Amino acid sequence: MLHFINLPTPVTIPHNERETSMLTFTIGIDGKLTCDQTKTVYDLKSIEKLQFSSGTTIEVVCSDCLLRINESWAVMFSIIWVELNSLSIPQKCFATTLMLNDEFHVNLCCMVELPDLVAHCRLISRPDSNHDNQFLLIFPKSLPPILFSVEPSKLKRIFNFSETFPELEDLVPSGTVIRSSFIQNELFRFNVLGLDTGFVTISIYDIKDKALLKRCNLRFACSITVAEFLPTSKEDSQRLLISSAMGPAAIWRCLVKSSTGRMETKKSLWESHCQLEFTLQGSQKYDSVNCASVIDKNRIFIGTYKGKVLVYEIPSLVLERPMEITLSNSLTVDGAVFAIKEASVNSLTALTSDGAFSITNGS
Repeated sequence: MLHFINLPTPVTIPHNERETSMLTFTIGIDGKLTCDQTKTVYDLKSIEKLQFSSGTTIEVVCSDCLLRINESWAVMFSIIWVELNSLSIPQKCFATTLMLNDEFHVNLCCMVELPDLVAHCRLISRPDSNHDNQFLLIFPKSLPPILFSVEPSKLKRIFNFSETFPELEDLVPSGTVIRSSFIQNELFRFNVLGLDTGFVTISIYDIKDKALLKRCNLRFACSITVAEFLPTSKEDSQRLLISSAMGPAAIWRCLVKSSTGRMETKKSLWESHCQLEFTLQGSQKYDSVNCASVIDKNRIFIGTYKGKVLVYEIPSLVLERPMEITLSNSLTVDGAVFAIKEASVNSLTALTSDGAFSITNGS
């Protein structure tokens, strides 16, 4: 798991001082949080008050983070753990929230046992008129999502989705959610869930009318490895990058006419405007598609199992029919690429089976 953290300049790093605006943190399956720039390693399992059963093996299942929670804490991490017995059979699953401050002190906020095994989680901030609200969405295996409100010292279970996440209310996924993306503007909230069964569920919530426009389901040949919204300046449309493990990766456009018409009209417009726009040619040729990173509105990096990082330039214009986008550039790294994200204006970090690698312009 790969996370990037923006911290103020300068920041004080233990045993070393340097100026930086971006730090790269990786969380290993063994629960070790590593800062790549300082090589500082935090063994999260040894944090005071973090208690697991004796004689068990503890592993990290998934994690997420939110940046600049408040004046005191720079980053909030949510980490899902699983306890394995001597036969490596899962016994329990836990959710923890941890805070990291500007001096790199890690503090455990809370820990709760979960009722089911978990495959994916997301930390989401939803600002209202008074303050920011943080929520933890947990996606158990082949079950509806679990929602928590994140408070300073506890996770509070929310059973009624209608007020906070109505777009996920009554959701019964056709498999296990392993990828997700959420984006919001003044008019709509767009949501996408990628499942291990090859299904992609896309939904949109009308903020003004407080109504869910009917969900759209797409089906692919195998498990979804990429489901991410691209940045856009348009309020009534979103570009969405989707790929299964087999590929090819493709751009879909989700469009809603923000007219003042009846809700039934909006729903019909939404259903007819989730369409394939671009196919990223050749993205399926290097074993499996593992991950992707949207660097800006028009530049996409695809990470593959064969150790290739593929670069595509996406046209900004809206087309009437789907077209193929040819490969702009490709890079080779050691090992299969499992995560890739922008580290700064001119560099990326790729997390591979052989470790983390920095990729700069001109590489």
